[in-house]
Order: sequence, then structure tokens, then C-alpha cells
Amino acid sequence: ELAGYSPGEADTIRKAVEKKIKEKLLEDCEKFIRGAAQHSQIDAATAGADATRAVIDRDLLAGVHLSQRANAVMQRQDHGGAIVHVTTLDGQRPRPGTSVWGAAGAGLLGLAQSLAVEWGPRGIRTCAIVPGLFPTEGAWSRLMPKERGGDEELVKTIPLRRVGEHIELANLAAFLVSDGAAYINGDAVVIDGGKMQSG
Repeated sequence: ELAGYSPGEADTIRKAVEKKIKEKLLEDCEKFIRGAAQHSQIDAATAGADATRAVIDRDLLAGVHLSQRANAVMQRQDHGGAIVHVTTLDGQRPRPGTSVWGAAGAGLLGLAQSLAVEWGPRGIRTCAIVPGLFPTEGAWSRLMPKERGGDEELVKTIPLRRVGEHIELANLAAFLVSDGAAYINGDAVVIDGGKMQSG
């Protein structure tokens, strides 16, 4: 099982995955969970080619390349496997400043749905997780600094009135790759405390 591997550029991704395969980390791969989304605030009117390409490489192309490598191993197994991509809410619910990041996220959702149809007959399930707010120290301090009021006002917009806990995200991922989710294929599961429903 290989989880959360997310280098930035296509060639780097390819070489890194090949190295992992040679190290036999993917010799017997039944469950593959990949989360690489890193919030990227980019103004659509002035987004440069390099910045745009970096986001697309990291959040979309990495998903394509890693899925291909996982699939190559899973198809050699009698029992198939399960692939889960963790993407962004902005791929379904746009906000200002997230055009490139949201486009990559929407592309990853499309990838998961397409692979579910293409690889499903071979016993390989593909799903996506669409998380809401799950604070990490680095991103949270950058996006929700105390001088801007922290997260208090934002939390009020979530029906459950709290942010997510990482164990909840991990539990969902563990379920989606488990036998209990054996008939779930091509679906995107939103875990956001009801934020998407509240507008």
C-alpha cells in the first residue's frame, strides 16, 4: 500500500513511482489512497504558466500517473484492488481565487469516475473523497491567521459548527478501501460537516 505520495512534476512523479516499484512497495498493492491537494490561491486573471502547471502537475497529473502504476500492479492480482483519491471541495463549489486548484480538483473527480468505468470490470474500484475543512498547522496558520479573526467566523458557516478531525477523514478512507465498500465505485464522498449544503 502506498499512500499520500505527491511530488510536483510529471517527470519527477514517473521516476519516483518507478523507484518505489523497484523497491517492491507496490509488489502487492490492494489499497491505494492518494492525497496531494495543497491549497493554491491564484488569481485567474494573472495566473502564470509555471504556477498553473505546478498545480495541475501536483493535483491532477500525479493522480493519473500514480493510478496507472497502482492499476498495473492490481491487474496482476486475482483480487483486484481499490483506489481512493482525496481532492478538493473547490472542484464542485467554486470560490474566488481557486480557479486553477478547483479545475485540477474537478479533473481528479472526473478521473476517478472514468477509471471506475474503465477498470471496474477488472475488479478495481476507484472513488474520491471530497473533504471540507480539516486544519493542518501550516495551511491553517497561513489561510486563517489570528489577525484576520482565525477560524471563528468560518466555523459558523458549517452546520455542525466545527471543523473536521483527521481521524474522521482517515476512517472514511479506510472504509472506502475495505470489503464493506465493495460495491462503491466511481462515487465522490463529501465529508464537510454539511458545508456544501448550506451554501
